[in-house]
Amino acid sequence: MKAMFTCLTFKVENWAWYQRVLVTSLAGVFSYGIASRISNADAVIAAIMAIISLRVSIQASVAESFVQLLATAMGATLALLGLQFVSSTLTIIAIVIIFSFTAARVFDLGDDGAINITITGLIVAVQGSHTSTAIERLNGTLIGITTALVLSYWAHPQSPLDRTVKRTSALGLETVVLLREISVMITISKGSNFSGLLTQARKLSDKTLGVRMESEEALRYAKWSPTIRRQDALSAYYKFIALEHIIVQVRNLSRGIYDLRESKIKLPKKTVDNLKNDIERVAILVSKKSEKLPRKLDFEFDQSQLDQAQRELEKSIDLFSSESDKKTLILLIGMYQALFRMIESLSSENPAIYAVTTPKISRNPMKNFIFSYRKFLRKK
Repeated sequence: MKAMFTCLTFKVENWAWYQRVLVTSLAGVFSYGIASRISNADAVIAAIMAIISLRVSIQASVAESFVQLLATAMGATLALLGLQFVSSTLTIIAIVIIFSFTAARVFDLGDDGAINITITGLIVAVQGSHTSTAIERLNGTLIGITTALVLSYWAHPQSPLDRTVKRTSALGLETVVLLREISVMITISKGSNFSGLLTQARKLSDKTLGVRMESEEALRYAKWSPTIRRQDALSAYYKFIALEHIIVQVRNLSRGIYDLRESKIKLPKKTVDNLKNDIERVAILVSKKSEKLPRKLDFEFDQSQLDQAQRELEKSIDLFSSESDKKTLILLIGMYQALFRMIESLSSENPAIYAVTTPKISRNPMKNFIFSYRKFLRKK
């Protein structure tokens, strides 16, 4: 209970949440007030659509509004057709659900899009027992969406670019904490929870999903927003991709250390010390990049610094390669390969970061709709 109230206390870091709640409340109130003063608009539907469509940026709100408009048009059409040809409400419900999921599949809107279309379609179609009612709900939807689009500019105190930079930096510092914890635990022979390190690495990897969607949102936002340079959005996006590569290697490093302990292999003290120092060296580099990111988006390491760090790793490899058996050598080489990849990912010249196309994971309903429509016309 205490933790619940603590998370609701007024803090600077919670301001984004308070602002989102305030703007969403205003969107619902304004849309209801506007619609209630128009004779042929449903005020309740207007408030519902404003709340559903409001997102943390104009770009995201436009995409969500498109889904709601598509659903409303479908619901209103089915409602009007139902008045002429179908008398059973149950039949209309079945038709709306089938059409909604079919449309979401055709236009590649995903599961969320299918649910949103279905809910909105049912609200408009099932309750539209008269033509005038369907029109009222259609008008209410338009009012709610318009209100959401206007207020979405103030839905979050930071732009998608600022949020991407902040979250990438925070995730980078979390990665540094885990690397330093790994470097400390490998020197402890007994009582260390190495499975816990692997669990933390997996959790860290899971966190990249949300930041990636934020970085993709920043790219779309920069295409039309005059307040953000596209070059800055691209820079933030590639900084995240580089960090994502590093986190993958941190997970590989954690797995290698876990396997090393499970195999009950005892490393020489010099090898352990060298590995500890090398992990700390990489952690310092990642920490410097993450700390600089919010203040200097275009910060890059001098290539000579990264080359020197890799040469230090090569010295450690030369020391243990002649003293280790094959099984131990394989595990150590795997861990040092992960460290090499982390250093490479910090370079601005790494083609794996900048030259390889990374598939987008977030959906753009409008773009998917246009693509599907063009594909349909080509088939005809």
